[in-house]
Amino acid sequence: MIGQIWSGIDAQVLRNGFRKSGIYPVNRDEVNKDKFDMLKLIQWDEIFLQQRNKEHVLTEEQQGTGRNPKSLVSILLDFFNIKLKDSADEFNSRNTPPEISVQNHI
Repeated sequence: MIGQIWSGIDAQVLRNGFRKSGIYPVNRDEVNKDKFDMLKLIQWDEIFLQQRNKEHVLTEEQQGTGRNPKSLVSILLDFFNIKLKDSADEFNSRNTPPEISVQNHI
């Protein structure tokens, strides 16, 4: 029975229902806030803000991992910087003249 009703509904009616309720495209201001229970609306806003703030605060350990991975360019730059530093250190160690100790011969 539900299938028969569902198939008989015009697609434009469904689209208008989602649009008017603010579900799709998302529009939080489509329904006036005075239509909601004020206490529940305040609780919802507090939860929404807390969640949004948690998503934007990352510890140093979380940066570059998990939900906010490093970009491929950043990874490659880190890799090449390490290799260049290692090469420079190796070059300097091979091309440093030996220390000459000067002793006073009296």
